[in-house]
Amino acid sequence: SFFIDSKDPTISKTTPARNHATNGSDFSVKYTESNVKEILLNWNPTVNLTGQCGSGEDVICNVPQVDLTAFDGQEIEYWFNVTDIADNTDSSIPTKVLVDTTVPVLTVTAPTEDSVYGRRVPFNLSISEKVDLEYSDNSGNFKTICIGCDSYGFERLRMKTFATGNHEVLFRATDKAGNSDSEAVSFSVA
Repeated sequence: SFFIDSKDPTISKTTPARNHATNGSDFSVKYTESNVKEILLNWNPTVNLTGQCGSGEDVICNVPQVDLTAFDGQEIEYWFNVTDIADNTDSSIPTKVLVDTTVPVLTVTAPTEDSVYGRRVPFNLSISEKVDLEYSDNSGNFKTICIGCDSYGFERLRMKTFATGNHEVLFRATDKAGNSDSEAVSFSVA
């Protein structure tokens, strides 16, 4: 007896998208194949994902963190291969992405008592690269300060309004590749 596999594997989507930045945490492939033999992520080197992802229709295989530190600041071209038990293979279109494994550096200068204007509190933040900047005040819910910002602080005269009382504010800076840095400051509003 023998087994017949007449349907070739089909890859329908890969991430990260072309011309995006990656730190190695967001690789995935969406495919349809009933009898997966091998799944490979190729760039240099090849990562074998066989055994991590199963067979089926519209399966999404998320790749664990890929170490791209040797390629930081460079552009790589990656693609996926899905092979079935009859050695039929589908390859995704080669996709170029920018590798960014460098974590942004965020420095926050806590407001001084004489810099607080009523309930309005100014913050001076130093950011090492262009990031999306958010903050969370005691609640754990983050609010956006700015998107794609490369500076923020007294020179832009931006202040946030806070209720009276003690505050523990967590600032988070995240770059396009998903690398992030955070820093907390404490202050009181009278």
